[in-house]
Amino acid sequence: MNPHKSKRIEIALQCRNMEIELFWKRSSYYWVFVGAALVAYGVIKNSIHNGGLLIASFGLISSVTWMLGNYGSKWWIENWEEKLNCEGKGILDNLFDPHEGSFSSGRFTIKRYSVTKLAILLSMFVSILWTGILIREILNQFPSLPPTLSNLSLFAWPTLVILVVVFLILMITFGIGKNRDFSVTISNIMNEKEQQEWLNKHIPHRVCACLSDSKQGSQILAEKSDSEKVHHIDLFTKTAAFEGRLAAIRWLIEFVGISEAGGKAKRPRRQSTDAYILKINGGKEIELDSKNAKILARVWKGCSQASSHPTFGSEHPPVGKDELSEALQIILEHLDSTIYEGKSKKVIESSLDQ
Repeated sequence: MNPHKSKRIEIALQCRNMEIELFWKRSSYYWVFVGAALVAYGVIKNSIHNGGLLIASFGLISSVTWMLGNYGSKWWIENWEEKLNCEGKGILDNLFDPHEGSFSSGRFTIKRYSVTKLAILLSMFVSILWTGILIREILNQFPSLPPTLSNLSLFAWPTLVILVVVFLILMITFGIGKNRDFSVTISNIMNEKEQQEWLNKHIPHRVCACLSDSKQGSQILAEKSDSEKVHHIDLFTKTAAFEGRLAAIRWLIEFVGISEAGGKAKRPRRQSTDAYILKINGGKEIELDSKNAKILARVWKGCSQASSHPTFGSEHPPVGKDELSEALQIILEHLDSTIYEGKSKKVIESSLDQ
């Protein structure tokens, strides 16, 4: 592995572990504040003038800060996991994605609940409780209010029951961790038929593409007869052209602003040094909710899985002649109507001048 990349992976892993540790440290600190506020509220709310109002304000601020801090920590944890997956492509692929969302044990199914999500929901629940306490204390400052209104409280038992039930449902429903696909496991070995197909077809196909116009290819051709040379040159050229076409179509699809995730068209992940259509005068990305975006997203995924990295059992979208031609036509028309609009030469004419 490149030493520079190895160092980046190491730093990202350390930062992720640090964020997880800080998440629970911060939660512990805020629990101390919130717990102390609850005790103080029960002890001094009636013994000090406006003591209840003061403690309720402190409790609400502490619990809301705890909740927002949890959100921030969760964002940073997932941010570093995403960076690790990006930096470690081919090495750490999907390492932080779960293998399964649940496990069966007899009659029971155990869901993979996220402890960080549950902590966020708990902090939200505590924040709402302190909001109710603060409202009650504020209303107590106005003795002239009607008794019904001055006694308004979050702690009427129907309200409490509804609040508890709602948050239990939220925790059970939204506390489950992300269930993303994780296709690389030790037990997920290809069957014998699949292995033979890869050994005899898929891998040789890519090798042939690489042999075109290469030193190794020239050495192989030098040992062949004239008829064999013609055959092998044609083989190398056609496979290289096919693989190159997949890469070029994928490049163009990203250039006009389309990739794919979760079966839907999305914007490609970009860095400041990336070039794309919006950086050229008149440039406009294809609308994500358009029919053309859906077609390009499907072809982008097919090209990615068929050529950019090895996959098996993924049943990726087809990327035959018809699919690639349809995608190319969409791209050519979009380029001509945007960045080539009004130019002396359209994109095809400019391409033929190369």
